[in-house]
Amino acid sequence: MRWIVAGCAAGALLSLLFLPSAPLHDQWAWLVWGREVAHLQLDLGAGPAWKPLPVTITALLSPLGDAAPELWLAVARFGGFLALAFGFRLAARIAGWPAGAVAVIVLLSTWLLSVSLGIAEGLMVGLLLWAIDRHLDGHRGHALLLAFAATLIRPEVWPFLALYAGVLLLREPRLRVGAIVLLVLAPVLWLAPDLLSGDAMRSSQQAQGIAGSTADPGVIVRRALALLPWPVHLAALAGVVEAVRRRHPTAVLLAAAAAGWVAVEVGLSLVAGYQGVARFLYPTLALEAVLAGVGVAWTTQVLARPLSARVGRPRITGARALSVGAIAVVLVPLAAWRLERLSSELAPTTARAGFYAQLGDAVERAGGAERLRGCGVPFSSTAQAPAVAWKLDVPIARVRSRARSPGFVLRVAPDQRARIESSVLPVQTVTLRAARFPRTANAGAWEVRESCSGQLAQRR
Repeated sequence: MRWIVAGCAAGALLSLLFLPSAPLHDQWAWLVWGREVAHLQLDLGAGPAWKPLPVTITALLSPLGDAAPELWLAVARFGGFLALAFGFRLAARIAGWPAGAVAVIVLLSTWLLSVSLGIAEGLMVGLLLWAIDRHLDGHRGHALLLAFAATLIRPEVWPFLALYAGVLLLREPRLRVGAIVLLVLAPVLWLAPDLLSGDAMRSSQQAQGIAGSTADPGVIVRRALALLPWPVHLAALAGVVEAVRRRHPTAVLLAAAAAGWVAVEVGLSLVAGYQGVARFLYPTLALEAVLAGVGVAWTTQVLARPLSARVGRPRITGARALSVGAIAVVLVPLAAWRLERLSSELAPTTARAGFYAQLGDAVERAGGAERLRGCGVPFSSTAQAPAVAWKLDVPIARVRSRARSPGFVLRVAPDQRARIESSVLPVQTVTLRAARFPRTANAGAWEVRESCSGQLAQRR
C-alpha cells in the first residue's frame, strides 16, 4: 500500500513537468480561501460553493506561496492516479489482471483531460476506490476514514457514508463512536463556514446555478450514459449479468453503487433543484470501468472454454489467450484512437499555464500587488475574479466587475479575447472607457488599466 501511494504521488508530481497547467475557476477560489483560513481571515462574500477538503488542502499548501496552485494540481492528479491504481486492483481482485487492464484503459481514455485540469472529483473517486479496497482487505476503519474524506469533496457521498456507518454500527462495535462522530462532523464542516459568514444557504444557491448544468433528471441520466461509449456499457452489463449468475457479491454491490450514485443525483435534482454536471457522475464512470473490465474478462473465459477443451489445457491456455486477444484486438486500438485525440485536446491544458503566468507578469509590471492594492478597487471579469484575487492577495469579494474610479482593471485585452477563447478557455473581459482607465502595463493577453489617485500615480 505504501508503494502504491508513493508511486501515485511521484506520478502526480512528474506530470507537472510533462503536462503543466493552471487551476480552473473553482480551484482558484479554494486557493484564496485556503490562504485566508491559514490566516484566520476567511471571507466567503463571493465565489463558488464551499468544499471542506479542497480548502483544507489549500490551507496546508498556502505557506508555499506561488507554488500552491501547481501543488494543488499535483494533489488532484494524485487522486486520478489513485483511481487508476485501485480501479486496477479492484477489477483484478474480481476477475484477474485482464479485467484490471481494461478498467485502466477505459479510465485513461475518458477522463484524463478533466483530471489533469485539477478538478476535485478525480481525488474523490480515488478515495472512494481506495476505501472499497481497504474494506475488502478487512481494514474497516481505514475505509470509513477514506469515505469520510470523499464526503468532504461532494455531499452526494454522505448517503453512502451513512449506509456504511450503519453497517459498522451493527457489525463493528469498536468503530461505533468513530462512525457516529464522522457522520455528524461531515454536515458541520459543510455548513458551518457559510453559516458563520452570515448566509447558510450560499453554497446551496451556488450549486443550483452552475453554468452548463441542468436539473432535468432525464438529461442527467443521458449524461451518465454519454460518459462512456456503448461498448463499455455493454461490457459492464455483461459483467453484472455474469456476477449475478456467479453470485459474486462484490461485483453486484459495485453495480448497485453505480446505479445508486445516479439515483442520488436525480433525487437531488428533483427534491432540491441541484444541477447535474458530467463530472459529478465520475464515481459511476469509475465503477462502470471496473465492471467493464470484469465483463470482458469473464466473457472471454466463458467463450474460451470450448477452445480450452480442444487444446487439452482447460482454464489456462484458451482463457488467457482469448483474454489477451480481446484486449489487444478491441480495446487497445480504441484506446489509441482516443488518446490520439486527447493529445490535441490537452494542448489547451498546457496553454492555460502560460495564460495565468501572464497574469502574474502583468501584476509585476504594474508595480506589484502591494502597489496595485493601494490604487483602489480591483476590477476584473467574474470568470477570472478568483485568479485575480489570488495574484493580488485580496478576498474574492473585493474584485468587482463594474469599473469605477479610483481603481484598476485587470482584464484580457479585447483584441486578445478571440485568440484566448480558441486556445485556452472561455473568458470574459471588462468593458470600459479607455480614456478614464489608461493602460499602464500588459503581459501577453493581459493588460492593466488604472485610474488611481493623483498622488499614487505620481509615486509610480
